Amino acid sequence: MRRYAHRVRSLTALRFLITPVLFGVLIYLFVDEPVTQGTLVICSFCPTAINAVLTSRLYHLTTDLAVASFVITTGLFLPILFPALFFLLR
Repeated sequence: MRRYAHRVRSLTALRFLITPVLFGVLIYLFVDEPVTQGTLVICSFCPTAINAVLTSRLYHLTTDLAVASFVITTGLFLPILFPALFFLLR
């Protein structure tokens, strides 16, 4: 896990900063319903999916990087981002 920490940091910034900002702009420009907007915003902040690990395993890619990304982004999302989104989007 530590071997991939540096690479995962850049992926984490992409996953939790750049992607939500880009999708947030698109969501508020093209979606009118507030419930749908909130749902899509939450989805844009979600951590790396287990599907990344499964896909990397299936195609014989770097599984360790996918696992490290999954663990670290989930570890950041659950205690920090999920409660923040819960209270901000109420």
